[in-house]
Amino acid sequence: MYKITRIDLYNMVWKKSMLKVSKELGISDRGLAKICNKHNIPTPYVGYWAKKENGYKVKQPSLTGNHEEVISFATQSKNIVKDSIKQQKKDLLIYDQINALPFIANTNERSINVSKYINGFKKSAEYEGKFLINKFGEKISICNLDGVVNILTNIEHMVRILGGTFCFKNGHISIKIWDGEFCLSVFEICNRFTLRKEKICSWSDYERLVYSYNATNEFTINITNGFALKKYNFSTTKKHNAEYIIKNMLKSISTHKIYRRREEIKQLRDAAERRKREKEWKLSYEQNEKKKVKIEKLQEQIVRWQKVEIVRKYIKYFIHSAVQNKHKIKSISNTRKYIEFMKEYADKIDPISDFLEN
Repeated sequence: MYKITRIDLYNMVWKKSMLKVSKELGISDRGLAKICNKHNIPTPYVGYWAKKENGYKVKQPSLTGNHEEVISFATQSKNIVKDSIKQQKKDLLIYDQINALPFIANTNERSINVSKYINGFKKSAEYEGKFLINKFGEKISICNLDGVVNILTNIEHMVRILGGTFCFKNGHISIKIWDGEFCLSVFEICNRFTLRKEKICSWSDYERLVYSYNATNEFTINITNGFALKKYNFSTTKKHNAEYIIKNMLKSISTHKIYRRREEIKQLRDAAERRKREKEWKLSYEQNEKKKVKIEKLQEQIVRWQKVEIVRKYIKYFIHSAVQNKHKIKSISNTRKYIEFMKEYADKIDPISDFLEN
């Protein structure tokens, strides 16, 4: 059993996300939510952490009741809390290494890999020659080409310091780091445009799109992996500069194993549920088939019963007419044999006879 006071659990829940706290305590996030609800401990609402990270004002309700009340609950494993603390320490070490990485503010030096990636971009008439576009549809404006080179150069420099590899592969940049291989691409959001009216002749105007671009355009670093588990999109904004984006990207890559493990668990659960549903479908199909067989047997028995009733009515009518017209019958023994034969036939096709035999 794990014991903790209400105030300590309240502080943990409002310092970190419910998922992280649940891992530290060795329970599921749903289990943690139930414990907090049971002991009247307020928890962060949906979107709380996103708003807090982006600088919005957030409200934190205060804890009411007895702060020192002890809560006890069972954990999944005895060493799970220790393991989570060790993992946290490893993550903190990696984060410290990433935060300490040097960032080169202004550089136009291109490595071989960066040059290969940039050379894949060509001028496009669709964007009036102001944007370069590659075969994957990624766009970079000529105005901000130096900024893209600076981003890629810094990423390569930081990845190599952390012991990873950075190479050009299949039109994209491939990064191998922390037992994972990731595909990287940088593109510019160029949906800023204006409508310009140009006069073709004195009586008509022609409207066409003119794409605008400047140094404030947003860059997006797109990170994917071979398992297609998660995409990380980091866009430059007024609050987030290139250094902040690159370091957060590396931190996200470092947690790739967790996301991969979660996806594997999800796939296993889905497969187990699929097998369960298939068993249920198979069982229901077999039951339906058995019902169909029973219905067919009943229908067959109904038909046989109707035949038996007709035959027995015929026998009664035949006996009655034979008794009335006995002086006209040539052979009484043959008539008796015929009646016995008809009775045997009626007993043979009677469905009750099958039941008695079984």
